[in-house]
Formats: sequence, C-alpha cells, structure tokens
Amino acid sequence: MKTLKFTLAILVITLSAYNLAAPASFYAPLSLLLLSGLLVILGTEELQKDRKSGLGYTIQVAAVFCLATAIYTLLGN
Repeated sequence: MKTLKFTLAILVITLSAYNLAAPASFYAPLSLLLLSGLLVILGTEELQKDRKSGLGYTIQVAAVFCLATAIYTLLGN
C-alpha cells in the first residue's frame, strides 16, 4: 500500500508539473483521476486508524468530487 501511495503521489506531481508547463490541458483530467485514486487510499488509511475526527470521510468526499470532475471534464471535451 505504501508503494502504491508513493507511486501515485509521484505521478500526480509529475503530471501536474507537466500540465503547468505545457499549453495543452489534456493531462489535467488524467491528473485528477490519479489524484482521486491517491485520495481514496489516504482516506481508507485514515478510516482504518479508527479515528473519530471524520478526516477519513472528508478525504473520501474529496476523492469522489475529484473523480466526478475528471469524468465530467473527459466527457465534456
């Protein structure tokens, strides 16, 4: 799980940096898809820690929002 989290984080950072440098915005939805995957992993880890702060649920909601935005952007273009 740690390796997957690290790999997704590196991919998100790399694609986001490339998206800032390149004029084409094709990689923005892909970056959002990877970010939503990373947020799902982070939210699941927080929920497994059995904390009552609600941070895990907030991260899961953010992941769903990122996923919906990425799908909307991919289908809209």
